[in-house]
Amino acid sequence: DYTVTIRPPLLCPRPETEELVMKIVEETTESPINILDVGCGTGVIGLALAAKLPDASVEAIDIDPIAIATSRENVARVLAPSQVSSYRATLCSAQDFRPDHRFDIVVSNPPYIPRADMETLAEDVIKYESSDALCGGDDGLDVIRVIVDKLSTWCISGGVCWMEVDPTHPEAIKEWIVANPHLRVSFESTHIDMFGKERFVKLRVV
Repeated sequence: DYTVTIRPPLLCPRPETEELVMKIVEETTESPINILDVGCGTGVIGLALAAKLPDASVEAIDIDPIAIATSRENVARVLAPSQVSSYRATLCSAQDFRPDHRFDIVVSNPPYIPRADMETLAEDVIKYESSDALCGGDDGLDVIRVIVDKLSTWCISGGVCWMEVDPTHPEAIKEWIVANPHLRVSFESTHIDMFGKERFVKLRVV
């Protein structure tokens, strides 16, 4: 529903990411609500949620200064003047992020492509989009593990985390969470994208 500025090396939003936003909108009934967007890129996920969810406040973080500048630029493209104050973008890594309040929802489209699969990407992706925003390490789970590890300190009890992931990840994430109860996170559900792939996971802080 929105036109946004995109510039290299940021990822171009895909239809699957739009599906992620709409799943969160459909399942969010509480208001007001605090949302954290981890690895915001263009900002489109957090901005769309701020626009579609009444009384939502969104904090966005990214390690790329271009992402922070672009997401701030896109505020004026997506949000009404009365909503502008509901979105804040900060240059910070997930590992170092120390919020001054807790969140109801964490959302992320993190780097999740396994290293071995990077060579199979289309030429337009390899030429124009940052490998740092695509590759999630050997198994694609490097950044995802950091996010899950931080959830209990970022979220309220009962808070949820939605992530876009590689289709090989849901079962691996579930097994890792079960093996590490200190994380205080439960694996709630997996969701199929429009192409029939297990693309989204929903986790809950317990």
